Amino acid sequence: MNLSQTLKACTVMNTIYTPETFTQREPHAHRGVEMVYVASGSVGMDVYEAGRSGERSHISVLPGQFFLINSFVPHQQYVYNKSHMMILEMDTWHKTAFPKELLSASPFSSSCKPVENLCNSLNGILLFRDNRNVFSIFSEVLHLLYNNYHNYSDEYFEIDLELALKRLVIEICKCQKLTHLGKKHNAYVAKALSFLDSHYSETISPERIGSLLGISMHQLNIYLKQELGLSFNQLHTEKRLDSAKSLLKNTNSSIAAIAEKTGYASLRYFETAFKKKFEVSPKKYRQSNEEQGFVYWVDQEDVSRVMEDFRIRLAED
Repeated sequence: MNLSQTLKACTVMNTIYTPETFTQREPHAHRGVEMVYVASGSVGMDVYEAGRSGERSHISVLPGQFFLINSFVPHQQYVYNKSHMMILEMDTWHKTAFPKELLSASPFSSSCKPVENLCNSLNGILLFRDNRNVFSIFSEVLHLLYNNYHNYSDEYFEIDLELALKRLVIEICKCQKLTHLGKKHNAYVAKALSFLDSHYSETISPERIGSLLGISMHQLNIYLKQELGLSFNQLHTEKRLDSAKSLLKNTNSSIAAIAEKTGYASLRYFETAFKKKFEVSPKKYRQSNEEQGFVYWVDQEDVSRVMEDFRIRLAED
């Protein structure tokens, strides 16, 4: 079973939104599975969990994070500031089957245990940190679909899309799942992340962390690895590079100035680190994002009945 022939794209977005241009006034749901990647800015989402009528959980999604939403899960998204969002909703061509079911039953899933585990865990929403190569592969998938929709594709489209989709799923499996909805960070982790948000451009010594938190860097790394799968130094680097990516997209500052602002004393070292994480140089990343974004929808299965049932349930509570 080929994924590209079984699944169909219903929504494809790769564009920048602001609080004024992105509004969802009430919860909605999809028949397909939706993936949302926040490349810059920040996005909030309320999720109404199945079996818990009227109860909702809230998450904030930061740059370099993405989430998967299963079919028929009511949710509502918010854009807090200017944000670059990449969104893909995939449904099936089969009216009686859903994406998760078909992927679970596919030879691709049965031959790859991590893919099978991913399918089994997708009951509502899953939140990930992109510590792999999801950003570039997801961009490739979106551009392939967009070009095909506008008749720009060639005879290699189906095989290119098939390979890109499978690479995307595998890279997602390799990414670190973040804490589940409603679960709070360990107090030391929360304080370290808050500190990093304000001081990421600085050199941060183990002694400084010890003075701030009252625990050793070794102990902090144990907590961070348990919750986020990354050490403090890795998080520090990711924060710097994610901030640099946002500055490249949203400002006219020179690349050298951005490197300095995000804590890199050497421009060459910054360019090497940036290309290692995003597989593109800072210059090419900026050039590629000067292009206008794109959005398109195709006809989708009507989920109004599902949402009406959900609203009735809320009213009864």
